[in-house]
Amino acid sequence: IVEFRRHLKSCSKLPASVQRSDPIAVKLRVFLTQDGRLAAEPAIGGGSANVKAIELLQSAIAALKSCQPYTMLPGDRYGEWKVLDLDFTPKDFSG
Repeated sequence: IVEFRRHLKSCSKLPASVQRSDPIAVKLRVFLTQDGRLAAEPAIGGGSANVKAIELLQSAIAALKSCQPYTMLPGDRYGEWKVLDLDFTPKDFSG
């Protein structure tokens, strides 16, 4: 999962209105196919409730879509990563 997060960070972009130090967090539940692609739209799992959090959430979903396929995930351990609950803060985004 560490390599997955590193790859995802390389595809993500921090929204212009969000500062790296902003105390916001969002959660997404991600469903993946065996070939490392999104099986469905990421589901919102909670987080901060404000405009910046919504922008961060939208950016996280865009990164999840643009970064696929996630070929670094081991196929023989699909049962462990077919559903991922991911937390995002501004520090998880590049630039």
